[in-house]
Amino acid sequence: MPNKMQYTPAIGDWFRSHREKYEWPIGKGRKASEDDITDLLNKVQVAITNQNPNALKEAMVKIHCWKTQNRQNQTRKYENALALQPANYFQDLLKMAPFTGTTNVQRIIEHLKIQNCNLPVCTAIASFLYGRSSVAVVDKFLSMFFSFRCQVPTVVIKYVKPIYFVLEQSGRGLRLAVYNQGNYEKNRDIYVKDFLNECSDIANDLNRNGVTFYDGDGQKHLFLPVDVEMAIFAWCSKNAKLFS
Repeated sequence: MPNKMQYTPAIGDWFRSHREKYEWPIGKGRKASEDDITDLLNKVQVAITNQNPNALKEAMVKIHCWKTQNRQNQTRKYENALALQPANYFQDLLKMAPFTGTTNVQRIIEHLKIQNCNLPVCTAIASFLYGRSSVAVVDKFLSMFFSFRCQVPTVVIKYVKPIYFVLEQSGRGLRLAVYNQGNYEKNRDIYVKDFLNECSDIANDLNRNGVTFYDGDGQKHLFLPVDVEMAIFAWCSKNAKLFS
């Protein structure tokens, strides 16, 4: 459950406000950002429904590019890594369906983890495989936020449960430690056992207290675990100077 403090209306307002400010990449705009997610989700779900490995590959490459924004040509490198996988790599992934709740998410992540696809990107792809519902995405921002390694807003610091991901220094400050196998495994386990549960608990608590948000089309929604992650990410990405 959320950690120390009972729900207050200010907490609901914080999560609602920042979920309604979500955009990725920064500057794209809220509705266009949500439309990108919907488009990617549709591609993945059609590939799963049709058991189409080629369509799934195409969708996964697009998700990789969406998450990384192809910084340093990362998505091209990922495509090259995919080309080296066994011929049945995508068929084997499709055979792991149905993707329900968080069932077998660790197994899925282990299948997705190949060269140039680290834990944040694996969780992003898994999030779409599982229908953008219970499987939230972790990255530098979310890991530092839950580890309280940034100036977490006062209104939520006593509400969220601390989750101590393993972080490491890089040339641009702290980051989620995933490049060493031991650290990767520790953070994968923390993600599966703690992070996903906390996002789910927060979503359930917000819903119990009647907190809703409106999407870019003006439709009202209850919170899913991915919406909790998106709200926190929105705040983090707009306060990136706190994470340097």
